[in-house]
Amino acid sequence: MQLKREALARGTTVQGLVNDLLAGALRPAVRRSEPFDWPVVHGRLQPGVRLEDRDSLFDLMDGR
Repeated sequence: MQLKREALARGTTVQGLVNDLLAGALRPAVRRSEPFDWPVVHGRLQPGVRLEDRDSLFDLMDGR
């Protein structure tokens, strides 16, 4: 019932509304284009730590 009311309000069919909703839900999330400023707490980073490289951070945390 709610889909019918919403489709009527948007001037489309229920099928068109469902297609639009699904397409919006499946669209990839928008990534931020602005750089993130990593705060450094208590001085400097340890040698080898590169915050922009997730895999190297995991390697360091795992002791690899």
